Amino acid sequence: MANLRNFINAITNDNRIYTAEDIGSMTNKEFMANEKAIDYQQNKLGIPRESDLSSNPDVVYVHGYTRDDGTEVRAHYRSKPDGVGINNYQIGGTSTGAAADINYVDDGFDRPLDIYIKGHNTGIPNLNKL
Repeated sequence: MANLRNFINAITNDNRIYTAEDIGSMTNKEFMANEKAIDYQQNKLGIPRESDLSSNPDVVYVHGYTRDDGTEVRAHYRSKPDGVGINNYQIGGTSTGAAADINYVDDGFDRPLDIYIKGHNTGIPNLNKL
């Protein structure tokens, strides 16, 4: 599995990692709002299942919560920073430091989205055709 530590999604400039389960539970509106970020992650890391991440030391599970402004944030996984600030930032959409090196996937993680979604009615028209 690819080293997920310091992964930064250049579209959202954050370290959230979308799982197949996250995508499968999105409404059409949520998917459309996150599609570019999901595509970016697919190309850089792939789309893991929650079971792939549950014991991975390079990620952190974030429990769902409500922000002060009332926004509900669903539970999700995020990459774990290494504590070296320069490794965990984007500059003009380009990763810096170690985050710049995470542009490969190994065989254990390089699975197309259709493997996770095929046969599952996601409610997302483009994915249901896979």
